[in-house]
Amino acid sequence: MKLHYTLLFFLLIISNFSFACNGGTASGALAPTAAYQTINTQNGRYYTVNVAQCSSYEFTFCAGGSASGIDSQLTILDAPGAVEIVTTDDVCGLNAAITWTATFTGTIRILVSRFFCNHDLTSNVTLAYRMTTIPCGPYTLAGNATNQIIGGQNCIELTPELNGQTGCAWNNTALNFNNPFNLSLSYYFGNNINGADGTTFTFQPNPAACGTAGGQLGAGGIPNSLVVEFDTYDNDFPAHIFDLAADHVSVEIDGNLLGPAAPYCGPTPAFASLANLDDGVTHAINIVWNPATFNLTVFVDGNLRLTCNGDFVNTVFGGNSNIFWGATAATGGLNNQQYFCPVTVALPVEISSFSSECNGNSETISWVSESENELMNYTLEQSFDGQVFVPIEIVFINGNSTTQKKYSFENREVSEKQAYYRLVLTDKNGDIDYTELIASKNCAAINQSLFNSYFVNENKLNLSFNDDQLYFQLYDLTGKQISTVNYSNDKNAQLEIEISSGIYLLYVWNTSSQQKECHRIFMK
Repeated sequence: MKLHYTLLFFLLIISNFSFACNGGTASGALAPTAAYQTINTQNGRYYTVNVAQCSSYEFTFCAGGSASGIDSQLTILDAPGAVEIVTTDDVCGLNAAITWTATFTGTIRILVSRFFCNHDLTSNVTLAYRMTTIPCGPYTLAGNATNQIIGGQNCIELTPELNGQTGCAWNNTALNFNNPFNLSLSYYFGNNINGADGTTFTFQPNPAACGTAGGQLGAGGIPNSLVVEFDTYDNDFPAHIFDLAADHVSVEIDGNLLGPAAPYCGPTPAFASLANLDDGVTHAINIVWNPATFNLTVFVDGNLRLTCNGDFVNTVFGGNSNIFWGATAATGGLNNQQYFCPVTVALPVEISSFSSECNGNSETISWVSESENELMNYTLEQSFDGQVFVPIEIVFINGNSTTQKKYSFENREVSEKQAYYRLVLTDKNGDIDYTELIASKNCAAINQSLFNSYFVNENKLNLSFNDDQLYFQLYDLTGKQISTVNYSNDKNAQLEIEISSGIYLLYVWNTSSQQKECHRIFMK
């Protein structure tokens, strides 16, 4: 058995040196469904496929397909056929198979070849294909929004530095407005103080396409919406009823960001100094909701800039408390690059450790402080996407300390979804600081999931699994392939991949059980 696994792993390594292919003969379109379909074809033919973001596509000569007698090769290319997305061969014997999850909605080509990209149309083969949908990535992008690697981080660019752009990124997980939350993002508003137009964070019951562009910032006209506006252009000179000369923050509930009446709350300058948001640096944005007081508070770089009070569930959302949120932005005759990323913060020196462990199906989160100076409380927050955090425990502190203290909290309401935790440190002046994120051990799903855990050691990602005979592959959020297809036949093995900081998607699948999973990996 070990010889079989070793041979298969060796074959997979060899397949990493496949020749990239393009060209071929156009032969129609494929429309994959959840069930396997097959098509009789020849090497050298390609087919177009319309793919949807977060759907997984399998093209195979191994399961239900056949390429007997040839050394087959499969290649996925972009719509024009010029850029290779992934290529493979020798997955089962000399036959090829690809399992690929789309990071965009659009069109691809699947090209059938013999090894060395032979396109002579002489070999008759049967290609099997299908589509499955698995959770992957937290956002649905619309308009000009794209995933980007910026400063080593996985970010979402809403508008490039071009005129007439509109971009939206709708989070796929609903928030419950009956519960408190803290939306934390690192935001870039551009580097042109004479640019336009600005951004919003929009809450609505039914996320869809972008709203009206230009001065409406991609959020105008969205029904039942609560819009937090960050406006970088003065559309109301000289009246300044709904707008200000300074970059500003406001809250709108009527679907119209251009007046003629004043906003529901605000406008107020984004900075007390009247400085610009589009100053070429990133800014920390926090939007905090307290359902007990009906207060929505907006912080820019840790400074409270606006408090807006309202029973938004009943007055805006039509009684619906499960609400989606998204970031929107637009440019018009003037422009700015506008993007956001998950917040990254340094671990305060007072906290020497912060970790979680499984205790049956519950999870114990522990932390150790070496000193506490004017600290009022710790708030333990949980997130499923690294942006929206929900408080699950508050620990109050009595006085200062110069000795080591240990704290722990047992979370019995664990989810099968991958969760993340952070601590909010609040001092007696009301100032706040945040720890870095740690990943949940995913205790509720640890016996069902293929993936067990990961940890980082000197920029190396160490993976462990709960099953054997697993294939896995790592991508960044732009869809760039970070690792080739890997194979593990030992669930106790610690497998290493060298990567930099950012957010990644880990795809894991078992070819025997057909179980597939996608996990988001945070690298500091």
